[in-house]
Parts: sequence; C-alpha cells; structure tokens
Amino acid sequence: MGTTRLFARFTPLVVAGVLLASCGNTPGNEARVQQTSTIENVQIVSQGNVAAKDITVRVHNNGQALIPLDPVMKALDLRSHWDEEQKMGEFGFTDPLYRVRVGDSQALSGDRTVPLPSPPVLINGKLHLTEPSISSLLNAPVTWNATTRTVELPRLTFENAGDGATTQSRANLSGTAVIQYGKKFLGVPYKFGTDGYSSRNRTFDCSSFTQHVYKNFGVNLPRSSRSQSDVGRRVSMNNLQPGDLMFFYTPGRYSSNRIVGHVGIYAGNNKILHTYGSPGVIMGDFNAHWKGRFLFGKRL
Repeated sequence: MGTTRLFARFTPLVVAGVLLASCGNTPGNEARVQQTSTIENVQIVSQGNVAAKDITVRVHNNGQALIPLDPVMKALDLRSHWDEEQKMGEFGFTDPLYRVRVGDSQALSGDRTVPLPSPPVLINGKLHLTEPSISSLLNAPVTWNATTRTVELPRLTFENAGDGATTQSRANLSGTAVIQYGKKFLGVPYKFGTDGYSSRNRTFDCSSFTQHVYKNFGVNLPRSSRSQSDVGRRVSMNNLQPGDLMFFYTPGRYSSNRIVGHVGIYAGNNKILHTYGSPGVIMGDFNAHWKGRFLFGKRL
C-alpha cells in the first residue's frame, strides 16, 4: 500500500511552560537527569485556555528541555495509554495515532515510522521528550520562547486521508460473511491502545477490531483508523454495502472536521458494527448522530 502524506499543515496553539532538557537513559529504566534545573507550576494553554497546570519540567544547562508528553497530548485533545510491559506510550482518540517507546529513536505516527532526534526518557515514571523530538513526532515545529516561557505547539491538521488506493480485491470477500464473523465479537470490551486480540487479550479498540475481522478473510489492514482510511476504493454514504469500512470525524478534536477519528463496518439496514467505549463491540444504528460525522466509506 502506498503511503499518503498525513501531516501537512498546522495552526499553532500555545503551551505555556518551559524548555526541555536532553539526557541519557537506559531503555526501561528511569532517566538519569544531570545538570538540569526543575521548573514547577508550569501551565499548558490551548487556544487561550489552560489545559493543564502544575506541570514540572527539567531544563538543561544548554537551554534544551525535556517536556512531559502526557499533558502535551492532553492539550491536543488526545487520549494517553501507557504499556508498562513494552515501556511504550500511545496517544490518540478511539485508537492510537502516535506510539513512542522509552529509549527508542524510532516512533510511529499511524503506521509511519518517525525518526526522533533524541529518544524518549522516563522521569518519575512519566514519558518525556525533547522539543526537537516532539516537533519530529508531530511533523511541525515546536518552539520555545524563553521570554514568555511558553512552548508553542501545533494544532493537529491532517490532509489527504482517505485518498489512497489498494490492489487488494473484493472478488472473494463476502460482506455478509464479514458481518457474520464480526458479530461473534459483540460485547468484547473496548480498550484504547490494546494489543492484538488473542486468548490472552480479549479487548479491541476501533481499528484493532476492523483489522482483526478483515484478517480472517485474508485482508491485512494497517493498525490505525487513519491509515486504514488509505486502503480500498472510496464510496459515498448512499452507496454503502455490507462489509464496507466506514470512517468518521470526531468533533472538536482537530482543526478540521475532515479528519478521520473513528472506523467501523457497515452492516446493512442502517447498522454499524464497531466499538468505541462501553459496552464494547456493538451493532449500532447509523442514525443522525453518526451520519452527521460520516466522512466516507471504503470498499476492499
């Protein structure tokens, strides 16, 4: 599958706070932060509103700083999940958009590898990244203003999602069979950033559910909903057929209402097979609520 450029344009939002410091670390262990100063009571501001306060950051004597990643992602209206076993942080809405691992200079944005100038470190059990590394992760400049003591973050904007195509064929794929198989998982709990479904891990988020269902039919979908939107042939709401993927935006999460934030499967008769919270996988109505957020369908 070709890779569609997902990050193209950003408008700034301001995170009042501090610069961040670089330091060495051993993967899985707490970072040893030396020759740094601690700045407390830092505020994170998004579009003129305080999104978080009482944040602590460390500033290196060379002026670079280590920024706690959780409050930054919260300021961008993204959920956070920490995988203790893998020492990895995951950030997104109904499924992970960004993944960063302690000590690893390669992060993931959707299913795209992003090189980081400095790897993430743990300080007091919290993930921290340098200012240049956050810029690389978000694919936009993150700047520090020493005079105003603010870190300026981008407001997320994605372009061209959903315009990709794939050579995977629907010739041997029955939409009815897809739905019948997917219904076997009704009631399976939702968990953001969950690992692949197995006998040891019986949970889904929105995109791991669609990925698991289609894998049963020999279709290997990417992990994130945004990357899945680049697969298949685009179809309109009026042309949906059972088994088609359905993509939706999440109001207020991003700078545009054209950005994929959720994926489900069209089940026919104005029904959606999907998961996004309690009670887990459901067969829901494709009602005015969801039709108002619908972006497009994709046929595999």
